[in-house]
Amino acid sequence: MKVVAVNALEVSIARKRYGAATEASALPAIEGLEFAVPVRQCACIVGPSGCGKTTLLNIISGLDREVEGSVRIAAGSQAAPAVGYMFQAPRLMPWLTVLENVRLALPEPAAATDKARDVLAEMQLADVLDAYPAQLSGGMQRRVALARAVVNEPGLLLLDEPFLSLDAPAADRLRRLVLDLWQRRPTTILFVTHDLREALYVADRIIFLSAAPARVVLDIPVDLLRPREADSPAIEALRRRVLDAHPELLSGLINADGTGRENAR
Repeated sequence: MKVVAVNALEVSIARKRYGAATEASALPAIEGLEFAVPVRQCACIVGPSGCGKTTLLNIISGLDREVEGSVRIAAGSQAAPAVGYMFQAPRLMPWLTVLENVRLALPEPAAATDKARDVLAEMQLADVLDAYPAQLSGGMQRRVALARAVVNEPGLLLLDEPFLSLDAPAADRLRRLVLDLWQRRPTTILFVTHDLREALYVADRIIFLSAAPARVVLDIPVDLLRPREADSPAIEALRRRVLDAHPELLSGLINADGTGRENAR
């Protein structure tokens, strides 16, 4: 009987500190945090500012290895990396064109140009292939960054508040683009956001973190049919139900032990 892995990602972090763990001044960032994400699920991580969401993604991606714990990522194909990562800032190389920035992520130069062109066309950027990042709007730069993150068809896509600082129309356009891309190129997504409406719009499931040191304090499915509208009454009704049941979630007032502080709301 063939055994198929059901989880694309399994995270178990006993402790992560900012600074060397042996230093008395080292601050706890994450403690006792555990969760798993099934293959092809879109899961959102939501938590108060400064709780360690970006640190968590850096650990999962392998950029930060100074941690007590383990991260298991299901192996992808030999031709594709396990993880794609879209950072808060686009992080494009200013001296490279749009096409060159995306092609940079590809290991096979012979096929790189055609593959990069195809992904950029999906991002509606086919007419700016030879432009440089400084010539693009903020929203277009984010689309180039997304193209670079997915061009290798990773099994796990990490998105760290990818629409931060964009105006509402540009952010909404990119959310739709991510969801359309996810339908065409099925992958597992772990999406960090501080916006509960955004999480309810994009996610199959939302994992809420406590204030630092971060741990999971609530894990809920989002049982809303797709396609969704960001401003739909169903999303607003579910948002109100979550906040009414757990008023401390987004105010950053849930401690790591799960208790609320005084004057929580």
